[in-house]
Amino acid sequence: MVTIPRSINGINRWFINNNILTKDIPTYKKSIIATYSTLIIYLLFIVYAVYFYIENPWSDVKNINNGVALVIFNIYFALMRFSKNVNIPLAFINLTILPVLYKSIIESGGYYSSDLGWILFTIITSNVFVTRWFGLLVTFISCMFLSWLYFFSDLDLSQPFTQNQYFSWLFLTILTESVISAFTHFLDKANHRILRLSEERIEELDREVKKITQRYSALRTELGRDFHDEMGNKLATIKLMSESLYRRLGDKVDQDINHDLTEIMNNSQNLLDGTRDFLWSIDWNNNTLNELYYYICDFSENILFKGNIQFIPKFNINEAEASHIYSPNFLRQILFLCKEVVTNSYKHSNASEFHFEMELKSSDLILKLSDNGSGFNLKEKTNSHGLKNIAHRVSKLGGEMQTQTHNACEYQFKIPVSSNVFTYFG
Repeated sequence: MVTIPRSINGINRWFINNNILTKDIPTYKKSIIATYSTLIIYLLFIVYAVYFYIENPWSDVKNINNGVALVIFNIYFALMRFSKNVNIPLAFINLTILPVLYKSIIESGGYYSSDLGWILFTIITSNVFVTRWFGLLVTFISCMFLSWLYFFSDLDLSQPFTQNQYFSWLFLTILTESVISAFTHFLDKANHRILRLSEERIEELDREVKKITQRYSALRTELGRDFHDEMGNKLATIKLMSESLYRRLGDKVDQDINHDLTEIMNNSQNLLDGTRDFLWSIDWNNNTLNELYYYICDFSENILFKGNIQFIPKFNINEAEASHIYSPNFLRQILFLCKEVVTNSYKHSNASEFHFEMELKSSDLILKLSDNGSGFNLKEKTNSHGLKNIAHRVSKLGGEMQTQTHNACEYQFKIPVSSNVFTYFG
């Protein structure tokens, strides 16, 4: 797809169909050049047509011919605006303008008419902007017209064939077609060659990036494993020792010491959980929506089970989209967002059911989390630390949030995902 420059967005969209503008770079350039060139010619022709009518109001045939040309221009701009194929309006104007030019030549001097130059211009634009085969068709039709003009005009046929205007214009027409056709042929070959080399180079770079990414992924996994062996095991040891010390001391120590031991146990558990989340997120094998969904489900089931809350998950993403690799930080933020909602429901909802749904619509990830608990007054909880965390994470992800907390609690998050897809992996 082509990104349309903002500086000319407006005027382009007025004259050119968006499907033409965003198809590919060559089509975009061709539509821009053809439309703006035709627009300049159109404006100049309006001035000429008005001037001719004022100076020659009695020349009905010529004025009608000019009017037909203006109609053709208008139809061309309409086709360019509403047609999805740029060749249709270009072929239309180059083909339908020929009878107008022929009529003008007949009315204004035969071989000496300046409109013969416009025939050559039409041949050139047909080759360059449409196709070489269409250019050959326009050339053939123009040669047939010149032949007709030769046999049915007042030209002195006693002149040698090579010394009259017919031969000059016929030769010039064929020469123009030959040169421009050869030019477009070799230009197309060169463009195809450049495109092929570009694609080969892009594929080569893509392979190199994938190799580097895979090495980087392996290094991340190895570092994560080492970190878990060192930090994770030591944190688990601290937690177990604290619990053991707490049980052994029992009522032998005062309340402050018990409180401190409880804090050590809780902080060790929280840090251990945070370490586990971090290590999960840096493993490339986990950086998919599919793995994120199962990780959230595993956490939710474990914590909600403690509060006798039934967990009901639903996954509405097809296998291909669910296996795309995403930015680790992006998925980690979504994980923390969902954990915050689940934890709040476990602590405060008094619910018996908790529903979790994940789906992908277009380029947005939709998360729906709800319980059947007692709810709360959102206005009274505006300063809640948990709600602030949720709103902050949604904002950080560039998403949108809808909430309903009157009876049961319902959260719906709409998060854009396209900019976080990691395409150079695997």
